[in-house]
Amino acid sequence: MKSATAATKPGILLSAAPAEFQEGPVSRDELNALQADPPSWLANLRCEAPPAPPPGPGGRRTAARRTAGPRVAPAWSAA
Repeated sequence: MKSATAATKPGILLSAAPAEFQEGPVSRDELNALQADPPSWLANLRCEAPPAPPPGPGGRRTAARRTAGPRVAPAWSAA
């Protein structure tokens, strides 16, 4: 997977990660190993750095957006 995608899994900013993490693709096995036994740079980022921002408007819908507004019956319904 791309480095940007891999950085979102542990919730870190890609720009705060070391260059070797940023430059190349990260395999699923490498990511699992990082999460199971985090190196010192990852542990420090999790404790000290600001968290990665949530996905933008293209991400999943929130409950507030799904339930906003009254439900209106369609004009063709017999109700």
